[in-house]
Amino acid sequence: MSYRQKIQNNCTTKKSSTMGDFFILYNYAILEILFLEYHMPHGPTYHIHRRKRVYQTQNVKQQYQPYPHPDKFKAFVDRIIYVIGILAPLAGSAQAIKIYTEKNAAGVSLIHFGANVFFNLIWITYGFLHKEKPIIITYLLWFCINVLVSIGIFLYR
Repeated sequence: MSYRQKIQNNCTTKKSSTMGDFFILYNYAILEILFLEYHMPHGPTYHIHRRKRVYQTQNVKQQYQPYPHPDKFKAFVDRIIYVIGILAPLAGSAQAIKIYTEKNAAGVSLIHFGANVFFNLIWITYGFLHKEKPIIITYLLWFCINVLVSIGIFLYR
């Protein structure tokens, strides 16, 4: 019997959920993320579905907030994050514009922007795996800008 099956049996045999069960499920979700156990029959987002089920129990219901949030300010922030996800990379594009208009990349670090390209790919992968549109949009735009700056550094250094 696998670790996952032991936890599922432990949680499903009890009639009521306790905080101990919540922490067991939470820790298992963290293990899934850390060890990338995506070969499971439930798919890569299994821990999110477990979290939603845990949210539905009365003992832990106050641990998570519903989406979209009933509070107007929090619902506003949930929506505005899409705008910020587009505006922030556009503001960061000033470096690329400067490199291509002046045709000079002196003083711009290739290591910094090259590393950003790599890290953006990881964030984009994370966004697709967890189906998080704000993360996907933001880091796709950052990826494009960082690639443009990196190419500009190669061309004009």
